[in-house]
Order: sequence, then C-alpha cells, then structure tokens
Amino acid sequence: MLDEYSIEQGATQIFDARSKEYFSEVLNCYAAGDYRSTVVMLWSVVVCNLLFKLQHLVDLYGDDKAKTILVEIGKLQQANEWSSEWESKMVESVAEQTQLLDIAERENLLHLQRQRHLAAHPVVNANFQMHRLNRDTARALIRNALDSLLMKAPILSKQIVGDLVEDLE
Repeated sequence: MLDEYSIEQGATQIFDARSKEYFSEVLNCYAAGDYRSTVVMLWSVVVCNLLFKLQHLVDLYGDDKAKTILVEIGKLQQANEWSSEWESKMVESVAEQTQLLDIAERENLLHLQRQRHLAAHPVVNANFQMHRLNRDTARALIRNALDSLLMKAPILSKQIVGDLVEDLE
C-alpha cells in the first residue's frame, strides 16, 4: 500500500499565515532537490511557528504558561545572542508546559533540529564531503513538522477541558 500523504495538501492546512508563507520556501527547496536547504529552512519555520503560537496564546488568551516560556526564551537570547540553545529549550518547554506537543512530537522536532545542524554546518566526512540528506529523509522531516506542529491551532496547547468547565460554571 502506498502512502498517499500530500505535503502540498498539508501546507494548505498550516494554521498561521506567516508560517504558511515561510513554508513555501521549504517546498521550493524540496522541489528543487535542495534537501540541505529544505531542512535548514524547515527548522526556521518550526521555530517561528512555535513563537507565533506562544504569542497568539498570550495576546488572545493571556496564557500565563506561554508568557513564561516567552520570557525564559527572551532571557536566553539576551544572555547569548549567538547561541541557538533557546530553540531546543523552547521545544522542551512547550512540550513540558503545554499540551501542544507530546513526547513523540517533541522528539521529532528535536531530531529535525539535529538534522538542521548537520545540514547547516560544514560537517564533513573523512573524504571532506558535506553531509548529504536524501529526498526521503527531507520528506519525512517535512511530514513530521506538519503533523507535529504546523497544522495545529495554538489553542490546542491550552488545557482546554478545565477552561471549558470553568466557563460553563
């Protein structure tokens, strides 16, 4: 049985308009066979999408957990503007403090980050060849990012059942 998953269809279901626009670069790189560039840009889209979701929760719902995560991330960025430590910390914090990411989704995103590092930095083998991603790996990373995060609405990160019960009372 063939997998009928459509990346293009998934792209139309990306919740945030800015993320959808940035994701078009991912699709362009992928279609051109530029798999290293695909993965580098995909990680950037994921990071931005997480930031957008957190800010959305703060702006629309006054979500304290989202606000706390954004403050923590801001401190890490200010402490060392050249470090990317805040990116993985953000994924971890979102997974631990919200319901947006489960364990498998968190691991998929952290795997994407590791693949991004291999693709973005001049990692060479014994023959001085750069790390090369193949089409299938790039496709799997795209699919996981779409399913794990990009197509989800930010409201899913709130503990909505408790809020609904409170509202009903």
